[in-house]
Amino acid sequence: MQFLDSMKIDNPPQTCFVRKEGFLMRNPGPLQKWKNTYLVITTEGFLHLFNNDQDKEPINTLNLRRSKVLEKKETRFDVVETKKGLIGNKRNTVNLRAKTLGDMSEWIQAITDPF
Repeated sequence: MQFLDSMKIDNPPQTCFVRKEGFLMRNPGPLQKWKNTYLVITTEGFLHLFNNDQDKEPINTLNLRRSKVLEKKETRFDVVETKKGLIGNKRNTVNLRAKTLGDMSEWIQAITDPF
């Protein structure tokens, strides 16, 4: 075991590069209040959601290659990832809200641009 421990890299290289990051409001579910959420879009095509910008582990991750954006009213939009399962398709939906229409447009552009 000591041999394996000696092979650990103190600062491993990052494989993901950030395409866009920042805070948006997220509705965690029916009858719940909107929460400030930190989002990171990677150049590898993933959307990671964190409770704050200090967290190391995301609370949710979506593969943007299997996702679409549905614009709602005002500055709200949904990101919907569809996964094929053995019995049927499963959906992972995140409800988001930006402060302005411009912010919403920037986020939607970053989510939908090809990777």
